Amino acid sequence: MSEFSMFVPLEIGLIDEGRFVENVNKSLRVLQEKLVRHAQEHGHKAARAKASIKAEIVLAVLDPEQESYACVASIKMTLPETPPVATMLMAGHNQTGENCLMCKKSGSGKDHPRQMKLCAEDGRTLDKETGEFMEE
Repeated sequence: MSEFSMFVPLEIGLIDEGRFVENVNKSLRVLQEKLVRHAQEHGHKAARAKASIKAEIVLAVLDPEQESYACVASIKMTLPETPPVATMLMAGHNQTGENCLMCKKSGSGKDHPRQMKLCAEDGRTLDKETGEFMEE
């Protein structure tokens, strides 16, 4: 039996004794889960969010005289970032008289802080007197 009968040409399923393909599939499952969770968390702000997997295989010559080569396989995942938000603030002064930006006690939002609001975007009721969330 020739020594070449125990060798076969490199294929993707043979890289790292098959673990490379397993790891790409595992990364794909994780990426799907995280992308769906991202969309659930951010709602309409997640529109057009993208997640990606980059599987890279690099073949390198180690020693041409010895006919020695290497295969380096890597997997990189890119997840969507938290969508940007813009909120309205107003100029004011803190307790020591220093300039600062002010928002309502309930937190900043898309409306001007001086605008009266009855409830937050998530439906929680605001106290008109204090600007804080009311206990339910």
